Amino acid sequence: MTLTGEERELLLAEVETALQEVRSPAVRERYEALREATAAGEVPPGLIPGVQALMGIGLQSGWIRRRHRADGEQVAQGLYERTPAGKSAREQADALTAALAGLRGQRLEQARVAPSGPGTWVLVLETDQGTVRVRFSDSGVGISGVEIG
Repeated sequence: MTLTGEERELLLAEVETALQEVRSPAVRERYEALREATAAGEVPPGLIPGVQALMGIGLQSGWIRRRHRADGEQVAQGLYERTPAGKSAREQADALTAALAGLRGQRLEQARVAPSGPGTWVLVLETDQGTVRVRFSDSGVGISGVEIG
């Protein structure tokens, strides 16, 4: 993974912060390797899980935005979307967007959200032509049901 200048700067700051907190020698060794790769501007495939973890946790917790502001958050989001988990999230979002495009032109009659287990919610969209259920959870997002008529 080749890093832009902004990505390199942000990731290097986050790796340095992580290194201050890491106690495990094995984890420290991986983050030191990630620091060297980041400084060189090229992260090899074996170190991408570290990028994914740092960007994922930093984005989800709000840490990146607090520390690097909105511009840094955009850089981190772009970097995260280049990791396997980020690519998967983008693909799920794109697929859901495409599926929901089928509702265009229909009259929305009701929208509600209901919990569906720990860390999972279902958005129910009722239109004049049917009902669509969208599931949101930590593992992803997707259509969980469609009723027509």
